[in-house]
Amino acid sequence: EARGLGVPCLVNQVFLDGAREPKAIAGRIAEAMAIAETSGSVVVVGHGHAETLAALTRALPDLEARGLKLVRASELVRAPEPELVGAP
Repeated sequence: EARGLGVPCLVNQVFLDGAREPKAIAGRIAEAMAIAETSGSVVVVGHGHAETLAALTRALPDLEARGLKLVRASELVRAPEPELVGAP
Protein backbone atom coordinates (compact mmCIF):
# COMPACT_ATOMS: atom_id res chain seq x y z
CA GLU A 1 0.00 0.00 0.00
CA ALA A 2 1.28 3.45 -0.94
CA ARG A 3 0.59 4.97 2.47
CA GLY A 4 2.57 2.20 4.19
CA LEU A 5 5.53 3.05 1.97
CA GLY A 6 5.32 6.74 2.85
CA VAL A 7 3.93 7.80 -0.52
CA PRO A 8 1.40 10.65 -0.31
CA CYS A 9 -1.96 9.37 -1.49
CA LEU A 10 -5.72 9.84 -1.38
CA VAL A 11 -8.55 7.32 -1.37
CA ASN A 12 -11.50 7.71 -3.73
CA GLN A 13 -14.73 8.23 -1.82
CA VAL A 14 -17.25 8.76 -4.63
CA PHE A 15 -17.16 7.42 -8.19
CA LEU A 16 -19.41 9.66 -10.26
CA ASP A 17 -20.20 7.75 -13.38
CA GLY A 18 -20.24 4.00 -12.79
CA ALA A 19 -23.72 4.38 -14.24
CA ARG A 20 -23.79 6.97 -17.02
CA GLU A 21 -27.42 8.03 -16.55
CA PRO A 22 -27.68 11.76 -15.75
CA LYS A 23 -29.96 11.15 -12.75
CA ALA A 24 -27.50 8.63 -11.25
CA ILE A 25 -24.56 10.99 -11.76
CA ALA A 26 -26.49 13.86 -10.17
CA GLY A 27 -27.17 11.63 -7.17
CA ARG A 28 -23.49 10.83 -6.80
CA ILE A 29 -22.64 14.54 -7.00
CA ALA A 30 -25.19 15.23 -4.25
CA GLU A 31 -23.59 12.46 -2.16
CA ALA A 32 -20.14 13.99 -2.69
CA MET A 33 -21.38 17.44 -1.66
CA ALA A 34 -22.87 16.03 1.55
CA ILE A 35 -19.58 14.30 2.43
CA ALA A 36 -17.62 17.50 1.71
CA GLU A 37 -19.93 19.51 3.94
CA THR A 38 -19.56 17.14 6.89
CA SER A 39 -15.89 16.23 6.59
CA GLY A 40 -14.39 19.29 4.88
CA SER A 41 -13.36 17.51 1.68
CA VAL A 42 -14.17 14.55 -0.51
CA VAL A 43 -12.21 12.69 -3.17
CA VAL A 44 -14.33 12.17 -6.29
CA VAL A 45 -13.39 10.33 -9.46
CA GLY A 46 -15.17 10.42 -12.79
CA HIS A 47 -14.57 10.16 -16.51
CA GLY A 48 -14.76 12.86 -19.16
CA HIS A 49 -18.05 11.47 -20.49
CA ALA A 50 -20.48 14.03 -21.89
CA GLU A 51 -23.07 13.02 -19.26
CA THR A 52 -20.59 13.54 -16.43
CA LEU A 53 -19.43 16.91 -17.69
CA ALA A 54 -23.03 18.07 -18.18
CA ALA A 55 -23.98 16.99 -14.65
CA LEU A 56 -20.96 18.78 -13.17
CA THR A 57 -21.79 21.92 -15.14
CA ARG A 58 -25.36 21.83 -13.81
CA ALA A 59 -24.06 21.31 -10.24
CA LEU A 60 -21.60 24.24 -10.23
CA PRO A 61 -24.10 26.91 -9.05
CA ASP A 62 -25.19 24.64 -6.17
CA LEU A 63 -21.57 23.92 -5.25
CA GLU A 64 -20.80 27.64 -5.08
CA ALA A 65 -23.99 28.42 -3.14
CA ARG A 66 -22.98 25.81 -0.54
CA GLY A 67 -19.47 27.24 -0.25
CA LEU A 68 -17.85 24.25 -1.94
CA LYS A 69 -15.31 24.30 -4.75
CA LEU A 70 -13.64 21.85 -7.09
CA VAL A 71 -9.90 21.44 -6.60
CA ARG A 72 -7.23 19.18 -8.00
CA ALA A 73 -6.31 16.13 -5.94
CA SER A 74 -2.83 17.56 -5.49
CA GLU A 75 -4.36 20.31 -3.34
CA LEU A 76 -5.69 17.73 -0.88
CA VAL A 77 -2.89 15.18 -0.72
CA ARG A 78 -0.43 15.41 2.14
CA ALA A 79 2.60 13.38 3.00
CA PRO A 80 1.94 10.83 5.74
CA GLU A 81 2.94 11.84 9.24
CA PRO A 82 6.38 10.46 10.04
CA GLU A 83 6.57 7.85 12.75
CA LEU A 84 8.55 8.91 15.77
CA VAL A 85 11.13 6.35 16.80
CA GLY A 86 10.81 5.51 20.47
CA ALA A 87 7.48 7.33 20.85
CA PRO A 88 5.16 5.82 23.47
